[in-house]
Amino acid sequence: MKKSKDSAKTNVNNCERKGSVLAGGFLLIYALKKFSLKSFVYGAIGAAFIHRGLTGKCPLYTALDLSTAETVREKVPAVSPPAGKRSQPAAPVKSRLAGKTVKKKKTPAFDDWTKEQLYRKAQELDIPGRSRMSKAELVKALKKAK
Repeated sequence: MKKSKDSAKTNVNNCERKGSVLAGGFLLIYALKKFSLKSFVYGAIGAAFIHRGLTGKCPLYTALDLSTAETVREKVPAVSPPAGKRSQPAAPVKSRLAGKTVKKKKTPAFDDWTKEQLYRKAQELDIPGRSRMSKAELVKALKKAK
C-alpha cells in the first residue's frame, strides 16, 4: 500500500507531542497499577496518546483537516550591505515628553462607593438637591463637581 504525501506529514506541534507522551505515560502507569475494565480503557487511551506524541500524527486532526505543526519556512538569505558601507545604528528617537513627568489626575471611583458615602461627599461639596438623588445621580453630580 502506497502512502500519500499528506499521511507522511505530522499534524501535531512539538509542545503538544511532548504533552501527549507525558499524559499517555501517566495513563499507562495508572492502568498498570490496577487490573479492571476501567484501567484497560485508560491504558488504551494512554497508548494512543503515546503513539500520537511519538509519531506526530493525530487521526482526529487528520479527520478534521487540522494541523498545529509548524510549517517549514524558506530560509531567506541575509542581505549584507555593499562593500565599504557599514550600516549605521538607528538614531535614538526623542520623545516630546522626554524629561517631563506626566501626572495622572486622580479621581475617586465613585461607582464603587455606597449611597451613604456618596451623600456625605455631596454634603461636603454642597451639591444642591442631594437628598432626592439616586445613587447614579449622586455619582453623576459628584463627577461633574470634581
